[in-house]
Amino acid sequence: MNLSGEVIKKFMDFYKIEKENILVICDDLDTEAGHLKLKYKGSSGGHNGLKNIENNIHTNEYKRVKIGISKNNNEDKIDYVIGKISKEELNKINSVNKYAEELINDYLTMNFDNVMNKYNSKDYENELS
Repeated sequence: MNLSGEVIKKFMDFYKIEKENILVICDDLDTEAGHLKLKYKGSSGGHNGLKNIENNIHTNEYKRVKIGISKNNNEDKIDYVIGKISKEELNKINSVNKYAEELINDYLTMNFDNVMNKYNSKDYENELS
């Protein structure tokens, strides 16, 4: 993921893809596990993969789906990312992943504002309970 911007740029150049048609799906430490956030643009938030994308396509204006993997501000970020995930957190993340295919199909067929409204407001944990 840390060097994904290089690949994205090559695909954009080869297939003549405009940045408006890019959708990046990534993990996000600043979003609670079991939640996701769709955005039109934003900062990398310290995410090395997003930094690399921004450096290679020269903008932070691309659509993204941020899948929450934490919200534990007490643990060192590096230790958390490379550490073992708890069963509870894995279940929360899997509750969101279950909607990935539906989300991508909606992205391909719907206006992005409508996709954001649909998925940013979902309560994934309770829908699967």
